[in-house]
Amino acid sequence: MTDKVVLGISQSKAFYIVTSKEDEVREFLLSITDGGVTIINARGGYSNDEQTLLLGVVPTRHDFIVKEGLREIDDSIFFLACDSYEVSSKEK
Repeated sequence: MTDKVVLGISQSKAFYIVTSKEDEVREFLLSITDGGVTIINARGGYSNDEQTLLLGVVPTRHDFIVKEGLREIDDSIFFLACDSYEVSSKEK
């Protein structure tokens, strides 16, 4: 509760996603919001395998829709959702 008082209520959620269905997930995230998706080259800490990490920021109000959509696209998906208190992007 103290964090909510000090930090406020986040307007966005940041999703860090590892999936074998990266194109489908990317398209899904882009359909949810006007924002973007960042593709990051990564390596598994346990497996040491090369992977792709997708980073997408969506409005908090879409949180449940995104979680359910990700699970529907890939039932073995790994994702982390975090409150995002400030989002800034350069306009095109």
